[in-house]
Amino acid sequence: MLAAWVECRIAASGKGTEPLQTAFIVKCYREGTPFPRTRVELDLMKKYLLPASATALIGAAALISAIAPAAAAGPDGAALFRQRCASCHSVDPAKKSPLGPNLSGIVGRKAAASQFNYSPALKNSNLTWNRANLDRFLSGPSRMVPGTRMVITVSDPAQRAAILNYLQTAK
Repeated sequence: MLAAWVECRIAASGKGTEPLQTAFIVKCYREGTPFPRTRVELDLMKKYLLPASATALIGAAALISAIAPAAAAGPDGAALFRQRCASCHSVDPAKKSPLGPNLSGIVGRKAAASQFNYSPALKNSNLTWNRANLDRFLSGPSRMVPGTRMVITVSDPAQRAAILNYLQTAK
């Protein structure tokens, strides 16, 4: 709808459809700035405002191209661990928590093998924490081990993968 409005306004002005004019008109519409009504206003816009709009567009394009690779890389496992897991768990081998076991070196370890007061269900699970088991456990702890005390789930597969990548490197 906005594109149709912009094209309509450009056609009504009778001034052509240069890309920079289009960019400026979109900016004017969003900010509520009145559209140039006279030839003099249009000439002033071209002389002073369009170069500034072009600079802003180039800056925005550069910013988007800098951000896009980071977004394509996927979620940050360390940040997700701090947000979702660190209130109960640590990956620092020397740090203990009464809320959850230390996860340093968790990949490859038997379940309930470290010093922590595990639930009887986890102690009797006979699990080894490989990547597949950890992924399944994080997606639904009580579905995998009914009776476990862990209730936090990570439903997004990309976030689980990022957290598991982080846990594999945190030894």
